[in-house]
Amino acid sequence: MSIRQMLSYIFENYPEATKARWGAESEMFQKFEYGFKELLQDLPLVQNNSNLSVKPSTGKGVWAGVPWIAFLDKRETDSITKGMHAIFLFREDMSGVYLAMGLGITEFKEAHPHTWPSVVETKVAQLRTRFGYLTASGFEVGPGFDLRSKTARGRSYGTGVSVYKLYERDNLPSDQEIEQDIAALLTAYSDYVQKRETPSEVPLVVRESTPVVQVEPTLGDVVTHFASALKESHIWFGDNHQDLVRSFMTSLVTKRFVILTGLSGSGKTQIAMRFGEWLGKDRSLLVPVRPDWTGAEALFGYEDALLKDDNGRRAWHVPEVLQFMLKAARDTANPYLLILDEMNLAHVERYFADVLSGMESGQPCLPNLKPEASDGLWRCPEGEAKRIAFPRNLFIVGTVNVDETTYMFSPKVLDRANTFEFRVTRDDLQVDAEKPTACKPAPTRLANYFLKVAKDDHFQANRPATERDRLAAALQDMHDILADGGFEFGHRVFYEVLRFAAIWQATGDEGFESVLDRQVMQKILPRLHGTRRRLEPILCALGQYCHELKHDPKVRFDPEKVEEAQAKLKLSFSKVKRMTKAVRINQFASFTE
Repeated sequence: MSIRQMLSYIFENYPEATKARWGAESEMFQKFEYGFKELLQDLPLVQNNSNLSVKPSTGKGVWAGVPWIAFLDKRETDSITKGMHAIFLFREDMSGVYLAMGLGITEFKEAHPHTWPSVVETKVAQLRTRFGYLTASGFEVGPGFDLRSKTARGRSYGTGVSVYKLYERDNLPSDQEIEQDIAALLTAYSDYVQKRETPSEVPLVVRESTPVVQVEPTLGDVVTHFASALKESHIWFGDNHQDLVRSFMTSLVTKRFVILTGLSGSGKTQIAMRFGEWLGKDRSLLVPVRPDWTGAEALFGYEDALLKDDNGRRAWHVPEVLQFMLKAARDTANPYLLILDEMNLAHVERYFADVLSGMESGQPCLPNLKPEASDGLWRCPEGEAKRIAFPRNLFIVGTVNVDETTYMFSPKVLDRANTFEFRVTRDDLQVDAEKPTACKPAPTRLANYFLKVAKDDHFQANRPATERDRLAAALQDMHDILADGGFEFGHRVFYEVLRFAAIWQATGDEGFESVLDRQVMQKILPRLHGTRRRLEPILCALGQYCHELKHDPKVRFDPEKVEEAQAKLKLSFSKVKRMTKAVRINQFASFTE
């Protein structure tokens, strides 16, 4: 039985069930308190979060007018009477069910016996501001919540609700949409609890004098909002949607350069374009790379001898991309995105070298130019440096297709990026898919917080990943494996993987294997290419490590003969398996297929 089917069953059978005695012998009791609970416990986001538990209630001794089933984070609460919880609340007339963020009010009644209603109202108003971004996922705030209960107890459940979504009995959404909504709500809940663990979080039980304040968002807020905005734009990456978006944004925060590769039409350019729109109006630019880009002039322009100079100050030919980069450099408070579409149609090392160097070193590399009022020509302002640093608020996404017209990437380019592979499964091909539309801009506070963390070079030092040492040891093990074939990595990759891990953890609760899997896939495997003689032994050794998290050179391990489902690092092992098959068939393989 699916979640949707369970909701339908409860709507149809609960009223009749309440006419009989409450207790474990009732089929409704069994379905609700065991069957429904098990369905929710099996959700990936619940299974992967050891802090979450599911607690149902159809009453105690008698049937509840408003039955419920809640998600409780043990770091926050073990009961819906106190703390925050995510919850399904059924209307008493069984006309619908709410998925909501609830606040236990019993502790407020105890702390403020005479004024608790106003105190709760103040806290709920604060939480509505805190979770307001969930409206992008279809949740609502403010009036409209109605459990249609005849009892004071039933109505009291709605007192602490801050955001909610109603599923009407006769108009239930698909299981996919329900699971997406649960994921959005649980991500917001987990991020809230993590934030509360820091001393800066506003106390849950507020006093009458406590003002309503704007709480700084979290990276989880940022990811959830963009993932929901993509869905609104008709871009959906199936069951992997939330994790792909989370990894994409974590990668950009880790390092401002990301490469997207994979099947044509798989969504590479779409996610980049929509992310640019999400950052804000006129803060993104898509530039098709041309095969004749043979030097830095394609991006940085050049002094044009045919244009008039001014007292020795030469005028420049300034391409659109340079104008955009200069705009970003002079608006450092806001994030900008440059999209290089099909960036490997030309030799990346030739036209992109100055950008890579400038991003890495922080040294001035960008021509310092402004259009002059007198003639409109671009020149370096008098008395100013001829070059300025590459703007730290400018992010770059390159899309890649591989065919006979394109070029390979060198390790020095791949080392400076996270590389994503986009694939399309059978289940991703949905008949109800719609043409993508423009993405709504993010609230300024979310876009600016994204930029703030990206600029924080000490984030991973101040908030290191919980299992940083274990991750470092795994990277050292893989370094030894790669060194046998001359594919070992340096300090940059090691540093950026640890930074990715810290930022990934800040967006959710997943740990060591999740981080390592994504970074092997995005930072290690893209560097591998070559002939079968050189590459096959490395792939087999890496395959063993991805499968078992250890490497025994005495064991002959063949990735093609082992089931993917048993692998510790599933994404990476699946890719190693495909690369092994390719190198055996073609006598050559690379990351891009």
